[in-house]
Amino acid sequence: MDKLRHISIAVPDVRAAASFYEDTFGLERVKESERTVCLSDGTINITLTPPMRLDSTECEDFVGIHHLGFVVEDREATGEKLTKGGGRMDATRAWDPNNIMVNIQDRYWVGSK
Repeated sequence: MDKLRHISIAVPDVRAAASFYEDTFGLERVKESERTVCLSDGTINITLTPPMRLDSTECEDFVGIHHLGFVVEDREATGEKLTKGGGRMDATRAWDPNNIMVNIQDRYWVGSK
């Protein structure tokens, strides 16, 4: 079976977003270029890139990914790091500083490991 191993997200400030995901979820910066930063948890890679049209490097509004799902050891502690890093939470959802929804669970989703 094929497995998801890479997600690319267009964000306004690539380096600020990278720092947020490093500090909040412990992702490791594995590759960096002038325009992009690649992070990994050892299984899944997230590439952060500035907004662009698919046929050029011109910036424009871009609708990115709907949400990211993270399995964490301590949901409350991660939520505290998330808000300290500029994200926000309500009773059922969380968002990173770029308003990308982040699903934080203390258990795996059905079918994942």
